[in-house]
Amino acid sequence: MRDARIDKGNQFAATLANGIAILRAFDPAIPELGNGALVERTGLDPATVSRLTFTLVQLGLLDHDRKRRTYRIAPGVLRIGYPLLASMHIRQFARPFMTGLASAVRGTVGMGVRHQMEMVYVDAVVDHDGPNPMIDRGMPIPLMTSAMGSAWLGAASTTEREKALNLQRVRMPALHAKFAHQATMAVRELREKGYCWRIGYRLRDRVNVAAPFHRRVDGEIVVFNCTVLARAGIPFEDEAARIGPQLLEMLRRVESAEGGDQG
Repeated sequence: MRDARIDKGNQFAATLANGIAILRAFDPAIPELGNGALVERTGLDPATVSRLTFTLVQLGLLDHDRKRRTYRIAPGVLRIGYPLLASMHIRQFARPFMTGLASAVRGTVGMGVRHQMEMVYVDAVVDHDGPNPMIDRGMPIPLMTSAMGSAWLGAASTTEREKALNLQRVRMPALHAKFAHQATMAVRELREKGYCWRIGYRLRDRVNVAAPFHRRVDGEIVVFNCTVLARAGIPFEDEAARIGPQLLEMLRRVESAEGGDQG
């Protein structure tokens, strides 16, 4: 549903916002949506949805299946996001080390940045001998309940952290009430261990650890995470203690490689 509590000033372009709401309504679970489903998901009126879907098809951002009367995200959307990915040179520095760690722990290693109430993967590496992966580039995960989100909260400035928590409080008060305490815990975790860890937010047999990169990239806090399948009989916290130092060592190697290239 569209969130009516977005702050709207005189410069706010409602039509543009509505078009973006249409694009955001799609998700991997239901990749095709008709106008009726889009009305339900966005809260927009049918005439507005019909006008916007027609426009987005003409712009190459949606594909239209005339027989099924449904729409799906078109390749043109990838074109919009490419400049961001291409400008993040840290992806090239980090990928060999991410691959090495994923192979060593037989898990997955990701890199993400924050967008509102979510962390979004900008890169991901999967060990193909490990468990079924649950991450991919562009995939969002919750800020409040993930290791990656906790690491972001722990690394953010007080002002940034409060702004993110206020956004969560306004838009999802029940979730905020349940998980807001993790922000304070995240600050302490980073100070004491250098990383945060959580049980998988989707698959409860996964252990996730995450840590921020040593510097910001284009003003953004970049967070790396590592996910492994918990081993039988071993406490989750012990798994995190095994994986966390390896993630931190990977970050040190990325930092060293980046510094050597710049020097």
